[in-house]
Amino acid sequence: MNTCVPPSSPTLFREFKGVRQEPGLRRRWFESDQMELIVWLQNDNRLTGFQIIYWLATEERALTWLDGAGFRHSAIETGDDSPLKNLAPTLSAAGAIPWNYIRELFDVRRASLDDAIQALVLGRLAEAR
Repeated sequence: MNTCVPPSSPTLFREFKGVRQEPGLRRRWFESDQMELIVWLQNDNRLTGFQIIYWLATEERALTWLDGAGFRHSAIETGDDSPLKNLAPTLSAAGAIPWNYIRELFDVRRASLDDAIQALVLGRLAEAR
């Protein structure tokens, strides 16, 4: 059972502008208190995946869904344990997924997102029950 409690007055998602793009997919990146959301879109604006980054106590986690591959749950190792090094973050298997906690975090922050993004994320989270 998850012991984390979402804050009583969460902030809605805000979109980062000027996000660096990679060839092949367009990326949109949003932030809120306690979570971030990255969505990937084809050139025709079809949503092909998303990643929810959230904090469980003091540990950062990522829940990634990709069309055709499904869900992957990861712990994020920041790589910044020394001021003398700037290592890239890495992902490793994170174990059990706190579905209800993630759904609740997302649900109270989603109103500022496009309807298509809300529908995709909520739909995939509901299917994963």
